[in-house]
Amino acid sequence: MKKLILILSLILLGGVYNNISARKAYAELLGFQKGLFSNKVKVHVDFGQNVSFWKQGNMTIVDEDGKDIVFNSMVDAMNFMGERGWEFQQAYVVTESGQNVYHWLLSKEVDSDEDIKAGFNVRSDVRKEDLPKYTLTFLKRNRLNPEWDLVKSETKQISKDELNSILEEWRSQSDEKYEYDCQVKREK
Repeated sequence: MKKLILILSLILLGGVYNNISARKAYAELLGFQKGLFSNKVKVHVDFGQNVSFWKQGNMTIVDEDGKDIVFNSMVDAMNFMGERGWEFQQAYVVTESGQNVYHWLLSKEVDSDEDIKAGFNVRSDVRKEDLPKYTLTFLKRNRLNPEWDLVKSETKQISKDELNSILEEWRSQSDEKYEYDCQVKREK
């Protein structure tokens, strides 16, 4: 009988101990509209981690290849997080520079820090060596001259979204006098 009581006591204490180690973690989803007339959103996740102002995009939810996941709406993003154990707490909208930024606060019971991001990746999780390598050749020409001048050439290991962003930024410098272009070669 004493052995039975001892065994039951240990089982009960083990269950209590497991409950003590669990804690509530919080996360904030920040949703940014993809376009002026679009409901689609790109979502960043804030776990309270220290992120440089210049690297906030590193917290964008991505797939296994490092490509940004674009959600149909914030509810779609919440369903994605809900499937991973997160629960909705509160939501509000802040307008920044004429763009609505959706803030959704979520919580989840976790036993360890590894449980917080279980089931999904953010851009900073994707290892650089897993990304494709591109050689970018930046060109510029005077619109009156058909010859292109080489500005610079560099090789980068970046995601497709980062590549598109670089190309867009470089080409957007074109004006009435100069045209900017970039040739891209994917390395093997």
